[in-house]
Amino acid sequence: YKLSLLLLSLAPDSKLGQLDPELVVHCIRTSPSPDTRQTALQVLARCAVSNPDFILQNSITIFTFMGSHLLKVDSKHSFQVACQALEVIVPAIKTACQAPGKAHQLQATCLGVLTTFVDASLDIPAHRLTEFLVRLINCLGDSEHLWIAALLLVRKDKAGGERRVVELFSQLEVERGLEALLRLLVNTRSDGPHLRKMFGVRLERREEEAVEKPDEWDVLRLRALQVVTQVLSATSFKRRVGQVVEEDEVGQMLNLLIEAAILTIQEYGTISVPMPAKLKKNLVNQSERVLEYSLSLLPPSLFLQLTSSLLSSTTPSVRQRALEVVSSKLAPPSPLPIPSLSPLVSPLITLALTEDQPHTQQLALLAVRQLAKLLPDPQQLLQAAEAFSCSFLSQLNNPKVLGAAVLSCGDILTCLGPLAVGRVPGLVAWLCTRLEKEEESNEWTEKEVAVVHNSFLYCLQRLVEAFVGFLHPLLPRLVALSCKLTGSSPSTIGRSKMLLTCLATTIPPHTTLSLSTQLLESVWSEASSVPAFVNFVADNCRRLERGQLSSVSKQVVDLFTRALGYRSRPTTDTETVDQVEDSIISAFLSIALRLSLEDFIPVYQRLISLHLVGTDAQLTTMFNLTNKVGSKLKSLFSFGVESCLLAVTNVLKDERPAGLVSACLNSLTTVLTYNKVEVITLVQYEQLVTTMLSTWLLSSTSLSSSLVQLATSTPDDTNWKYLHYQLLLVLRDSRASVRLMVLSVLTKCVTDRTDTYLPVLPDAVPFLQEILEDDDQTVEAACRDFIQQLPMMLE
Repeated sequence: YKLSLLLLSLAPDSKLGQLDPELVVHCIRTSPSPDTRQTALQVLARCAVSNPDFILQNSITIFTFMGSHLLKVDSKHSFQVACQALEVIVPAIKTACQAPGKAHQLQATCLGVLTTFVDASLDIPAHRLTEFLVRLINCLGDSEHLWIAALLLVRKDKAGGERRVVELFSQLEVERGLEALLRLLVNTRSDGPHLRKMFGVRLERREEEAVEKPDEWDVLRLRALQVVTQVLSATSFKRRVGQVVEEDEVGQMLNLLIEAAILTIQEYGTISVPMPAKLKKNLVNQSERVLEYSLSLLPPSLFLQLTSSLLSSTTPSVRQRALEVVSSKLAPPSPLPIPSLSPLVSPLITLALTEDQPHTQQLALLAVRQLAKLLPDPQQLLQAAEAFSCSFLSQLNNPKVLGAAVLSCGDILTCLGPLAVGRVPGLVAWLCTRLEKEEESNEWTEKEVAVVHNSFLYCLQRLVEAFVGFLHPLLPRLVALSCKLTGSSPSTIGRSKMLLTCLATTIPPHTTLSLSTQLLESVWSEASSVPAFVNFVADNCRRLERGQLSSVSKQVVDLFTRALGYRSRPTTDTETVDQVEDSIISAFLSIALRLSLEDFIPVYQRLISLHLVGTDAQLTTMFNLTNKVGSKLKSLFSFGVESCLLAVTNVLKDERPAGLVSACLNSLTTVLTYNKVEVITLVQYEQLVTTMLSTWLLSSTSLSSSLVQLATSTPDDTNWKYLHYQLLLVLRDSRASVRLMVLSVLTKCVTDRTDTYLPVLPDAVPFLQEILEDDDQTVEAACRDFIQQLPMMLE
């Protein structure tokens, strides 16, 4: 307590020249009271002015106390005391070092002070550390000590050191920060005992262990590069650089930083000291990232000037990083002045043609593509169009490079517009040839082949959109190729469909229909291509108005008549044939049903008449078509009911294949679902029933639903009674499955007719009595269920 009072009385005294500072230091070391130590520090700071030599000799003791005791306390007063003492003591130390014979002590003392506080940084409250370090570095001299502080911080704090450095740089002037990063790059490139001693690294490199275990200095070099990368990529630092980037000093500092980054890449790329291969690779990669981030900070005018020279650098990694930054700058919205982009054209084209690194060549080609979309004057792209010719494309063996080159060609020619008309057919023909032959390198993976083919298809789509009027001789080839790829190649199906849709929306329908026969022959051999082709025709004709469609209906019918003959082709895969035919019918109806009903009827009847007298395959097609039309038109199909009923009667008179029978009965079921049997005579109706109940036909799985629908759609009592009695007669068939089928039909008939079934119930009683004594127990049980449910069904 007495000591505290004494120090408090001395603190404001301006005449402390006679006070022995060693006593004050003793108080700092021995006093248990934090307040007393703080007061003693203030007194000592005042003593520093009159006795700087003593302060110089005891600096480490003083600053160790400040770092390990004073700043640990999260107190504003303690923090202010430490900062005030710092701003008095450090200048006093510098003054003492200016005396003759002591100049060599300045650097060592300042480094010791800095190291002392960095060692204590983990214990200093985080929200006060940055401000204190800023004050400390300002006192010591930022140009000499900021880069050292940054490296000491990341060495001390391996987890959060980089974040602390970023915060520190964000509080300092941009120019000072860039200078410190430059010093960090330049100084860590070398390897000397003074540097190793400065950062507490082992002085001698153990080369015999270096291949397996990295040297500490090499690891510190990597951390230095990581720090530079983190600072340059930090949002806060980039924002502050952007605010002053037009200033000459900042621009010069960025230039020096880029030069240092390039030299660093070269140094670590050719470094001869032994080290693990992974560490060497990381050193080069981090150096390249430093170059990339440094370039991204340049103002547009300076960036364009510097990039042209960097793109022609003899160091591959410099070219690559420069290209990556160019690509990012050209990405929309581009910060570069559009009228000033033309100087980039020539270096990028040269690099795309001569680069031997595949990734860099790919970047160059894609950069030219980005540039093509931005340049206001298409004349500037003529050099690229001439350079990226088909012969150049044929020389490319890397799939990614080839894909990038083709994408670039497509966009370049599109941007050139009329200036590229003479080059487009040749490129389209070359692309089609490559896609048709599929002669890609055996060394390419399936994924790489897909990438190349998709880029080809995208390029074709772009060229078709822009130049379809100049591609007439190639249109059949393009359509056939797109249909083939859409149906057969899963990896390109998405892009193939887009190209086919593009062709459908750009080719005039009259051109498509005039080429349709030729096109159908070209896709006929592959089942998977036919659906794609007929859907293409449907999409193409959908652009026509109703009146225009009527005028080309004959061509449409001729085309689909040929297409519907697909079932007649020799094949064993019935399921595939059914799928293809279904797609053909659907495509035809998507066109034909856009006609008025008056115009559609003759079109439909013409197709039916062509198939009505023909082979089983043609008849199957006819009934499948009728089924589709009936399901689409529903009750509007009344014009086709009679022809359908008569066709069913004629076709099923004789035993037919199961496929034809199924198509026939299914079409009848569909038609009668929406229409009544009112258009045929009693004789014709009786012939239809007799035919449907032929012995050979009773086992068909489709017959039951057809009979039910026929009964439901028969409004005439005479016809109904005839049908009902014929069904009862079939109950005497020798096959139990047939008898069960008839019972299920009768059940549904009763359910549908309810009490109107009563007039014919007496006819059913004798037959039901016979079935009650059926030899088959299943049939007998079904009959009992029918009789038991009869009262409820008649209600």
